[in-house]
Amino acid sequence: MKIAKNSNTQLNAQKKNRDVARQVNPEHYTFGLVECITFNRFMPYSIGCAFKYLWRLGRKDDETIELGKISWYVRDSLKFRPRPTINAEFADVLIRELSLMEDEFEHEVYKMLVGLISAAAGDFELLECLAEEYGFLNDAPIAANQEVYVSEA
Repeated sequence: MKIAKNSNTQLNAQKKNRDVARQVNPEHYTFGLVECITFNRFMPYSIGCAFKYLWRLGRKDDETIELGKISWYVRDSLKFRPRPTINAEFADVLIRELSLMEDEFEHEVYKMLVGLISAAAGDFELLECLAEEYGFLNDAPIAANQEVYVSEA
């Protein structure tokens, strides 16, 4: 029967689309009202990487590994200070949007996320203060060619 065949084909296509969506948008990035990529797409690379690892902290990989990645990208951002990719007004919009999810994060993580948004607008002062306060600057100084540990998982 033609209708049954089309229905099965459509159901299989829908299942495949859901599977792809889960791979592209995994739970550790989509758990709240707003997805991580909503913020991340407006950030310079190193700031965006620190942001995504903070966002998913405690939701994906071992926290020690994630904290190492966050530390590396925060220090890289503070060392090289990438050009702003957003203006201060848009940073305020993103921070207000992030505030809708404040309860989803530990207080320190939320503050660091705000600091990273500010840094994307060219204001590194808050990020530098928070990074020092939370110990992200305690590691050995970074070199331009230092590699980040990335798990094989």
